[in-house]
Amino acid sequence: MGKQPDSESKRQKENKPPFSNFLLIWTFIVVNLFIVAVLTAFIVTGSEPVTLIVSVFAFFGFECGIMGWIKTSSKKKEDDKDDGNDPSV
Repeated sequence: MGKQPDSESKRQKENKPPFSNFLLIWTFIVVNLFIVAVLTAFIVTGSEPVTLIVSVFAFFGFECGIMGWIKTSSKKKEDDKDDGNDPSV
């Protein structure tokens, strides 16, 4: 009986999407809401908050770039282990 919950938890972890997918969806939603808010502010005031726009897009661009780099490097490590070319050896 003790081994059954472990196998069930492994199956649940395997079926869960990676956290990076959640972050990408969240980023997409937040950036689109930000665009709508900036457009609304521009229509109402007639000016745009340039520094805020640059800062927000720089932050989310950097965040998505780092997530892509992490995913790429982990895929390369998996491919190297599958091929038998483990760089850590």
